[in-house]
Amino acid sequence: MYTTANTTITSSTRTVMSNVNSLEAAHSILLNEIAYKALAADKKRPLFVYEWLRYLDKNLYKFSKSELKETQPKLIIQLFSLFNAFPGPPIRQLIAKNMATLFSIGELLSLHTTIEKCNELIRSKEHETQMQQMSKLCALNVIGALYEKLGRMVGTSYEETVQVLVKYMKSADSSVRIEIIQTFEKILFGLGTAGQSVHKDIYKQLKDGMLDRSQSVRCASIKCLCEMIKHTTFLFSSPSSAGTHHSSQNAPVASVTSVSLHRESAAISHELDSNVKLAFKSFGDTSTTTSATTYDVRCAVGIYLAQLVFYAIGQMQLQQLHLQQQLQMANAAAAMASGSQSNQSAN
Repeated sequence: MYTTANTTITSSTRTVMSNVNSLEAAHSILLNEIAYKALAADKKRPLFVYEWLRYLDKNLYKFSKSELKETQPKLIIQLFSLFNAFPGPPIRQLIAKNMATLFSIGELLSLHTTIEKCNELIRSKEHETQMQQMSKLCALNVIGALYEKLGRMVGTSYEETVQVLVKYMKSADSSVRIEIIQTFEKILFGLGTAGQSVHKDIYKQLKDGMLDRSQSVRCASIKCLCEMIKHTTFLFSSPSSAGTHHSSQNAPVASVTSVSLHRESAAISHELDSNVKLAFKSFGDTSTTTSATTYDVRCAVGIYLAQLVFYAIGQMQLQQLHLQQQLQMANAAAAMASGSQSNQSAN
C-alpha cells in the first residue's frame, strides 16, 4: 500500500511538473509552435494558448519597438490561426485585446488588411459549421477591440464594417446578435461623433433589438443606445428646417428668435416622446409573467430613459443659449446702425 501511494504521488508530481514546464514554454512573444503541437489536441492546447495570451496581455508593452516591429507580422498570423482552434469566450477576448494592443503600440501598416480579413470572415455566406461560427465570433471580438482602442485611427473602413454587421444581424441567432450589438457599442465608443454617417443604420438594428424576444438581446440593444446618445442628437431632437430663418427674414429679431426657440422645443419634444414610447414598449406585457422583462432589462431601460432626458435637457439649454447670443448680437448691430444713422442726420 505504501509503495502504491508513493508511486501515485510520484506520477502526480511528474504530471504537475510537466504542466509547469509546458506553461513556461508559453512565455514568449511568439507562440511556441513546437511545444504547442506536442501537446494533446483536446486537453492541454487550450490551456497553453490561454497562458500565452495572458503572458502577451501582461508583457506586450514591455517589449522594445524594434522587437515588436520584427515579430508583428508573424504574431498577427499566429493570432489569426487561433480563430480556427475553437476559441472559447476568454480566449476570444484575449486575442482581440492583444491584437488591439499590438496595433496601438506597433505599426499600423496592416491594420486595414486585418479589418478587411475580419469583414471577409463575417461576410462569408457558406453554411456555418461550429468552427466557422466561432471564427466569426472571434472576428467580431477583434473588430470591436480595434475600433474601441484605436477609434478614428481606423479611418473610413467603419462604413463597410457596419454594413457587413447589419447584413449578418439579419440571419444570426440570438447569441450572435448579442455579440454584434456589443461590437456596435464598441464602434460607437471608439469613433464618437466621427461615425455619424452610420449612426442611423445602427439605430434601426437597435430599435428591432429593443423588442426582440430574447431578453439578453433587448438588454444589449438598450446599453448600446445609451452609448449612442453620447455621440448624436437625433434620438431626442430633429434637425431644424432650412427655411425657418428665411421665411421670417423681415420680422423683428425678437419674434424670429422666439419662433425658432419654439420650433426647436417642439422638435425635441417629438423625438424624445417617440423614443420614450419605444423604451416603454421594451418592457413587454407586464400583466403576464411569460412576456414580462427581466430585472437587467428594466435596469437598462431606466438608465436609458434617464440619459435620454438628461441629454435632451442639455441640448435644449444649449439651443436657448445660442439663440439668446444671436438676439444680443442682432440687437447690438441694430443699435450701432441706428446710432450711425442719427449721426449722419445730425451732420
